[in-house]
Amino acid sequence: MHYKVLFMEQNDYLSHLADISDILKKRTKFHALSGVSGMLAGTYALIGAFVARRIIYSAPNVLYDDIRSNTFSPDIIKLAIVFGLVLIAALGTGFYFSSKKAQKDNEKLFSAAAFGVLKNLSIPLVVGAVFVIVLYFRGYYDLMAATSLAFYGLALFAASNYTFSEIRALSLAVMATAMVSMFFPGYGLLFWAIGFGILHIVYGLIMYLKYDR
Repeated sequence: MHYKVLFMEQNDYLSHLADISDILKKRTKFHALSGVSGMLAGTYALIGAFVARRIIYSAPNVLYDDIRSNTFSPDIIKLAIVFGLVLIAALGTGFYFSSKKAQKDNEKLFSAAAFGVLKNLSIPLVVGAVFVIVLYFRGYYDLMAATSLAFYGLALFAASNYTFSEIRALSLAVMATAMVSMFFPGYGLLFWAIGFGILHIVYGLIMYLKYDR
């Protein structure tokens, strides 16, 4: 009887430890990421890549010549608008679905874990953006797509400490895509579509099936 009581007390103790562990994980991990927003962000990237390809191949002149001569032709402005719209749509969709999921799970959207994700995500992205701008002004246009992918992958890897482990897998896949892209500089738009488009759709689908349903 004495051993039975000790066994029950030990089980209660382990149960309390498990509850404490779950509470700590909720406070240190941001779980409001949505698989749907990941799939939509990837879809936006694919649409943007398709539109950009149409603009490039329908341009009356070579766009690189315009860039080298610092000429902001209508086609270059169109490309800038397309990539800007893709970024705004992806960020807006991510914020909308994350806020809905946080509300559903009774989780704070602007928690300490959320700020941890933002901090670790933003630093590599800012450094990467500056580096891509330097490449632009130095004339290394063929490396801009690969570089943006590489720094984005590093940003995801840094942020993965504060959220789902699937983000780390996505970051490794994006960085691998970036490294392969460096060996094929003439196919930057294709690898950009793979890294920002297809990989995000696959990641979003996994997240949806595993957590959202």
